[in-house]
Amino acid sequence: MRTQLQPATLERGALSPLDLLIAGMSYMAPGFSLFFTTAIIASLAGIYIPLTYLFAGIGVLCTGAALSEFSRLAPSAGSLQTFVGRGFGTNASIIAGVVLLVGYLCLQAGVAVLFGGWAAAVLAEFTGIVIPWQPITILGVLLFTVLMVRGVQLSIRATWVLFLTEFIIVLLVALGTLVVGGDSGLSAAPVNFLALDGGSLGAIALGMVFATFSFVGFEGAISFAEETPDPRRALPIAVIGGIVAMVALYVLATYATVIGFGVANIEAVASDPEPIRTLAARFTGPLVPFLQIAILTSLGANLMAAGNANARILFNLGRMRAVPAALGTVHTAFKTPYVAIIAFMLATLVPGLVASLAWDYLTAFGYIAGFGALLALVVYMVSTVALPFHVRRDGLPMRIIAHVIVPTIGLAVWLIPLWGALQPGQSFPFDLYPALAVVVILAATMYAFIVNRSGTVDR
Repeated sequence: MRTQLQPATLERGALSPLDLLIAGMSYMAPGFSLFFTTAIIASLAGIYIPLTYLFAGIGVLCTGAALSEFSRLAPSAGSLQTFVGRGFGTNASIIAGVVLLVGYLCLQAGVAVLFGGWAAAVLAEFTGIVIPWQPITILGVLLFTVLMVRGVQLSIRATWVLFLTEFIIVLLVALGTLVVGGDSGLSAAPVNFLALDGGSLGAIALGMVFATFSFVGFEGAISFAEETPDPRRALPIAVIGGIVAMVALYVLATYATVIGFGVANIEAVASDPEPIRTLAARFTGPLVPFLQIAILTSLGANLMAAGNANARILFNLGRMRAVPAALGTVHTAFKTPYVAIIAFMLATLVPGLVASLAWDYLTAFGYIAGFGALLALVVYMVSTVALPFHVRRDGLPMRIIAHVIVPTIGLAVWLIPLWGALQPGQSFPFDLYPALAVVVILAATMYAFIVNRSGTVDR
C-alpha cells in the first residue's frame, strides 16, 4: 500500500484503559522476570524474596504515582522524555529522549535475543528439531513489526493473548503449590515483618537491586497517551493498576516458591537455575510444558508492548524535529508511527546479532539488557525529580505529598539498583557499564545542544 507524509496525529480513542493496563504489565514481562531472577534474589535475600519484591514494589509505586501525576498534567506520546522537558527544558528533553532510546534499544535487543534462544530451546525439547536461534529472533521481530505497523489495536490485542497466557499459568503454578502446602506446609516466616533485623534488612536491600529490574517498563502505558480517549484518567489507572497487579503476582509467586522448596531449604532455590520450573514439576506437573510456552509468550508480549511504546518516543522526537522528521510521521491508513516502528524494531536486531558472535543467547541477553536497564533507571530518576520543577515552572498549586514526598521516595528506590550497578570490582562487562553510561549521556548532551542551536527543534 502506498504511504505518504501527513500531520503526525495518532489514532485518538484506539485504546481503552484496559488496553493500556495490559500494555504496561506486558512490558514488565512477569513470566520471564520470575523465571530468571528468583534464584538470584534468593541468593541475596534468603527466605525474604516476597518482602524484597514488596518493598521494591512500594518504591516503584511511588515513582508510578509521580509519573501518573505528570500524565494527568501533561499527557504525551513522548512519555518520560516529555516529562523531563516539562521540568528542565528542551535540551534536557532531547538528552533524556536519546538516553532513554539507547537504554530501551538495549533492553529490547536483549529480550529479542532471549525470545529466539528460548524458542529454539523449546522447539528442540518438544520436537527434537535443532535450529539456530538467530533466524527465530529475526522472524519474530519482523512479525511483531508488521502487527505494530498494521494498527495499535491489532498489536495490543495480540499482546493481550500473549500476556494473559503467561499471567494465568504463573498464577496457577503458584496457587497449585500453595493448595498442596509446598514442601512442609505454609509458613508466615517469608512475610514476617517483625522478624526483620539489620542483617535481613541489608539482605533485602541487596535483593532489591534485582527486584526493581523486574518492574522496568512499568511506564509503558504512558506512551499511548494520545491514543486513548481520556489519558488524564486512563494513564494513572493503567500505571498504578499495573504496578499493584505485578507486586501482588511477584509476592504470591515468590512466596509459593519459598513454601514449595521449604523454608529450611532456601539454598536449593538459590542454586536452582530455574526454580519456578522445578516448582511446577513438583506440584503442578501437567503445567510444565505450558510454563515453557508461557515464558515464550511473556517474551513476545514484552517485545510487542515495548516496541509499541518505545517507537512512540522516537516518533515524538521526530515530531519535535530533534531527529529526522520522517520518524515523526503517521501512516495514512493505519494511523501508526510506522517509520519509527520499523526503524526502532530493525535497530533492536543489531546488538543481539553482533553479541551472538561471542556469547550464547542467555549471556548476550544479560549483558545487553543489563546496560539498557541502567540507562532506563537513570531517566526514571530524572523524570521523577522533574515533577516538582514542572509544577513550579507552570505556576501550578504545589501539593507536598503528591509533588515532593512521593517523588522523593520513588527516587530513593532507584538509588538502590544504581548503587548496585556502580559497585567497584565487578566482572566484565559489568565493570564497564558506568563508563559506557557516562559516554552515552555526554554524547546525548552534545547532540542536544547541537540540534537545539540549529533552530529546527519544535519546542
